[in-house]
Order: sequence, then structure tokens, then C-alpha cells
Amino acid sequence: MKSRTRLLTLLLLLAMAGGYYAYPPSDPEPTPSPTPAPVASNPDKSGTLPLDAETKAQIRNYFAGVTIEPGKNNLNEAIHLDHSVGRPQMTEGRYREAYKTYQKVLAISYQQGNLMGVGIALLMLGDSAHRANQVEDAISTTMLAYHVAQVMNVTEEMGVAELALARMLKDLEPGLSVAWLLRAKDHLKGSRYVEDYVRVLPSFADHLRRQQENQRALATLSEAWKLAQSLGNAPTQKWTKWEVALDYAKDLDMAGQHEQAMAVMEGAQSSFTQEEKRSESYTSVLYRLARSNGYMRKTEDASRYYLASYANYERNRADAPGEAARAQLDQNYKGLVDAFVQFQLESKDVGGALALLESNKARTLNEILDDPSYKDTQEQWKAMERKHAAELTTLAETSDDPLVPASSRSVLLKFLSLQERQDQERKQWQALLRLQETTVAKSLSPQHVETLRRQLPSDVGVMSFFIGYEQAGVFVMSRQALRYVPLTVDLKEYQRAIQQLRVALTNPHNDFYREPAQWLYRSVLEPGLKLLPKDVKTLVYSPDGLLSVVPLEVFMDGDRFLGERLAIYRVPSLRYATAIQDVKAPPATWGIACVDPDIAGSRLPFQQETGEVIKTLYGKQAVSLTGKDCTEQKLASALHDRQQRVFVHIGAHGVFYPSNAMDSMIWLASDNGQQSQGQAWTAKAMATVDMTPVDLVTLSSCETGLTDPKLQRDVFGIVRALFFSGAKRVVAPLWAVHDQGTAEFMREFHAAYARKVPAVFALQQAQRTFMASKKYRHPFYWSAFVLTGAAR
Repeated sequence: MKSRTRLLTLLLLLAMAGGYYAYPPSDPEPTPSPTPAPVASNPDKSGTLPLDAETKAQIRNYFAGVTIEPGKNNLNEAIHLDHSVGRPQMTEGRYREAYKTYQKVLAISYQQGNLMGVGIALLMLGDSAHRANQVEDAISTTMLAYHVAQVMNVTEEMGVAELALARMLKDLEPGLSVAWLLRAKDHLKGSRYVEDYVRVLPSFADHLRRQQENQRALATLSEAWKLAQSLGNAPTQKWTKWEVALDYAKDLDMAGQHEQAMAVMEGAQSSFTQEEKRSESYTSVLYRLARSNGYMRKTEDASRYYLASYANYERNRADAPGEAARAQLDQNYKGLVDAFVQFQLESKDVGGALALLESNKARTLNEILDDPSYKDTQEQWKAMERKHAAELTTLAETSDDPLVPASSRSVLLKFLSLQERQDQERKQWQALLRLQETTVAKSLSPQHVETLRRQLPSDVGVMSFFIGYEQAGVFVMSRQALRYVPLTVDLKEYQRAIQQLRVALTNPHNDFYREPAQWLYRSVLEPGLKLLPKDVKTLVYSPDGLLSVVPLEVFMDGDRFLGERLAIYRVPSLRYATAIQDVKAPPATWGIACVDPDIAGSRLPFQQETGEVIKTLYGKQAVSLTGKDCTEQKLASALHDRQQRVFVHIGAHGVFYPSNAMDSMIWLASDNGQQSQGQAWTAKAMATVDMTPVDLVTLSSCETGLTDPKLQRDVFGIVRALFFSGAKRVVAPLWAVHDQGTAEFMREFHAAYARKVPAVFALQQAQRTFMASKKYRHPFYWSAFVLTGAAR
């Protein structure tokens, strides 16, 4: 991905130098009307486009597979799709649907030989891809649109593309972004594209703010707001007004001009129709009004707007198509949640603030666990996948002539027909899955928080970390009280310390972990620990943000690790601590070990030893699946045969994919017995296994404790899948671990667990044993393993 980003950067630099690839010069085409007169369907006129063959091929690639109905291959239809379908879809946040719409606009414009339409369609494709977080594809498409504008020699169109590129490059290449922005400002100023010029100004103001020129930034936004008032009421024009209003009001608040900020936002608010009030833009307007009222100490009005903005966010969320879309909304509105939590703290409602924060941690995981029908659908989806695989195998095995190559015409036609039918079946199940995913779970309430506090044993303390964009703090709960402590830390320094600690912990050959571990203890942990009673022996905590990538046990009070003093139990959300007795749940007395899968060149003999240790510890009460028996099918079968509570131990290679955490996997032996091929047991597949009887899963598989780094307040990855399948607790590593060291660590852990020591204390005992050893005292070997519970 980095190499592709560097290539895009190089192309952008070439474009700024005056050329895009090595296109031959073209005679400029007269500027066509943006709203051409109605025309009837025409044959393909793409040959009239003044573009070279390579550019045309790239453009065709964007609408490959798109079909246009016979009577609709005309510019009138393209204009209708653009203004009446595509732009409303963009305004409503339906970016993937908008992308498909603009593929049709591009196909029609290209076939009708209309260069302006081609450029507009490419720009909108790039914009929709960017809003769907496909940044690199968005940049490539927009660069193609920029080349089309150069061929037309229309500076206004070039300015529009330059503005789009500046926005896309803002985080990727800030210096390059500013250069494109300045070009766009020059090309659009005084042009008929007032709306696009207005959209340049907030980005320019942001650049000025970064240069500490706050007064110029505010003056630039004032100019943008005045110009925005002249825009009409088309969807994109209204969206531009709202965006400018939000930026201007934010800067006015920063300058202490809160009444003027409120006036700007109230003006923007009044322009929304009833239907438009369901949009994310309206949520942002309500949120900004809440902030302004809060600055002015108008508590009741601020509370009303916070509740209104949060309720609108909930409504958008309920309408989102699936859990991935909801998780992205949660990430987009983290600032709203953070500000609402902070407002409640300022209003002295500590219980309400904690309940709100914890309700927004692991949120999508909460929802699927609260929806029993979801798992039924997942199991049927898995059955469908297995049926499809069997159908393809049968097709391959029943060819009329085994000597005929698989690419022959007859077999290919059969394959395509089968694939088409299977795709239709997948689409039907996807639609059903989306329906199942619309359940919204009830939130944690202040009453639940109070009940949890009263139920706490005297030796258990609870900490919930709050890492917002603008502030940080920690909620501390014991049987005696619930309190909140603001943390006086520089958030950039905090992030740097977390990253330094994580890198240092993965290298067992130095002690560079000490400094960040000590800093984090003093700055993040100690203020809360001081509020806990001295007899607390177990700490239950809910992480936030980057805290999920490091173990709390390794934070150091001088030369002493926190794990030496306290047993640590992590929960994705305090929703999973409401049954607090589960923290010290008695161990399961039956177990299943699936270790050292039979994969050529990837055997793990030390993990096989762990399986033998477990068999020795538990005797007939343990099933050992080793080598070729360590398969997904045999593991599921062993689980199915157990009615009592069990533990599961897996010792195999693991792979974590940060770009798509639910594709992360553990490699098991192949179900068909082929030694040369392992079988990827993905997180999605794990979620279909019934692990309801499983009290504990221990994983000796690299990085299987990690979750999606982009969604740090939620849980996406192998741990999520195991919780979804029914497992109560998981011990898994946060980084790539040492084979022999891991085997010995799990031997220590299971030796204690077999003596009926609860998992939280068995983990602490294993960690202490390693801390005291000469060979494994470095935290690389023992701190990677984190116990996370989601018992309900």
C-alpha cells in the first residue's frame, strides 16, 4: 500500500509540473454547456472525444459491466441521474449507491462523446469513493478528471478537480495538499463556480490556522459564509452552506464569539427541511449548537441540543446498512460522544457520563450479542458457503471428459451459470443479514452503574478510561464510591508513549520499555489508583483508544510492574462487568486442546508439548487434537459433544489483518487431510461455531488479541468472533510471540487453572513466575497475553 501511495504522490507531482503521464497535446475543446439540450439516444460517439487511447481505456475501466437501458442512452438521462439521483444520494450519505449512479453517468457521457459530462462523472466518482474511505482510488479517479479538465482547457473545471485533490491529500500529503489548494483558489476566484470557490475557503482557512494565522483564517471563513448566502437550495449548495456554517461557527467559538457562532448555526439550522433533518449534516449542526450553548453556560439549552444531536446520531445509526457502516458512524461521531461525556461531567453527573461512555464502547459487539437471531443467520450463511463449495467441487469432478481442460467452453458456461446462481443466493442472504443487524441494544444506564458499584467485592476495583480528542480522564469505581479524575496529559505525548511502549515490548533484547511504561503509570494510571482502597487485589478495566494495544500489567511504578500488585481483567465495555462475579468465575474442569496442526513446513512442536501437558493435567477430562486432528471440523465436533463448561486451548499460527480485522485467521490442519495445505479458520468462520459451553479460550497464536486499529472504541477481530460464538473469556497475545516461551507460559497458566485457580489469578501467577525467571523476565514473553472477558 505504501508503494502505491508513493506512486500516486509522484503522479501528482508530475501533474503539478505540467503533465499527467505523457499524454500528447490536444487541441482545446470549446467549453460545452453544463446543461445540454435534450437529445435522443445516439450511437457510440466516444471516437469524437479528444483523448488518447490510454486515457479512454482508463475511463472505460470505471464503467466496465455497466448497462444502460436502450431508451436512456442520452445526455438528458445523464443529467437526470446526476441532479435527481446521484447528488441526493451523496447528501444522504449513501456513497456506494452514488458511486454506481455516477458509473452510469460516466458510461452515457462517454458514449455520447460529451467531455464535460465525463469530467463531472469522474469527479463525482472520486468524491463518493473518498467519502467511502477509499482514498487511493479516489485520488486516481480525480487525477483522471483533472486531466480531462486540462484537455478541455477550462480553468474552472481544473479548479474543481484541484480542490478535490487538496481535500483528499490533506492527511496523506499535507504540503502537496496546500499546493493544490492554492491552485484551486486562483482558478475558481471570480468564476461562475461560486459554490466551488466557497468550498475552497474553509480548506484555505484550515491551512492558515495551521500556520497560526487565526485572524486571517476567521476572516476567510467570514468571506465564505457571506458568499454561501447567495447560493441556491440545490442539495449540494445546501450542503456547502452547512459545511461552511460549521467551520465558521467552530472558529467563532475558538475566538470566544459564542453568540455570533450560535447565530450562524441557527441560520443554518433553519434551512433544513423535515426530511433533511435525518442527515448527518443536521446532527453536526445540533452538536455545534450544543457546544456553543455550553461555552455560554446555558446548561439547559446545551443539554437539549446534546440530547437532540445524540438522538439524531442514533437514528442515522439505526438506518445504516450493517454493522461495518454503524461502526464507521461511531468513529465519525466519537467527538460528539466525547463532548457529551465531558458536558455531563461538568454538570456533575458522573454516573451518567460513565454510562454514556461505556454504552459507546464495543457497541456493535453489544448489539449482536443482544440479538439471538443474528447467530442463526450466521450459521445459515456458513451452511450456504459450504454448499457452494460442494457444488463447485461436484461440477469439477463430473466433467464429461476428464482430459478436457477446465477452461473449455462447455465447462466454462456451466461454471458461469452456477456462479451467477450462487451470487444471487449470496445477495439474498446479505439482505437478510442486514435486516438482522438493525437491532439497537439498550444502553447502559446510570442505574446499572450504581448497581455495579454496590455489587463490587471489597477487593475489586474498576477503572474506565476516557481518551477524547480534547481531554482525557479515568472513572474510578470501588464499593465505596464512583469518582472521575481528569488527566493532565498532553494527548500527543500520550500517543507517542503508547506507541513507544508497544514497539519496545516486541523486542526482548533491550529494556527500552521502561521509560514509556513508567511515564504511562505516572500520567495515566496513578491518579486513578490513588482513589482505590488499599485492599483491592483485582482491577477490572475498560480501555479506550490506543490503550487497547498495550497490556496494563506492564505499566511500572518505579521498578515494579502493575501486574505484580494486581490481577488484571479487561472488558470491552462495563456492560460485561455488570455480572461482577464472573470476574472470579471458577475454572472449567473439562478441556479441549487443538495444537500443532499438521501443515507442511509450519509445525509447532512446543505447542504439541502444551497439548500433552493439558492432557496430563486433566486426564480423561481433556481432549487433545494434535497434528492432522487439529482441524476446524474436529474442534467443532468436540465442542458439540460437551454439555458441561469447558475451556479451549489453541496452539497454532495466527495472522492479524489490520485493514480487515474480521479476515484475521488461525491456521489449522485441513479437514480433507492434505498435509501440504493448512486451512484458514477466519474470524468470520469462528463466529459460526457454537461455543456456548466455553468458559475460557487460550490462544498461543500471534497477534490474535488485537482488534481493528481504526475503530479503537469497538472490537473487530478474532476476540470479537469468539465472544460472538459464545465464549466467556479469552486469553490472547497482542503481538507475535515466541514459540517455546509461549508453550512454557501456557504450561504455567494451565497448571494453576487446573488447580481451580480462576483465570484472572492463574494469568497473574504465570506472569509472576516469568517475571522472576532469568530466561523469560523480559515483558515480551509474559505481558503479551491479555485476559478479556465478555460474560453476560
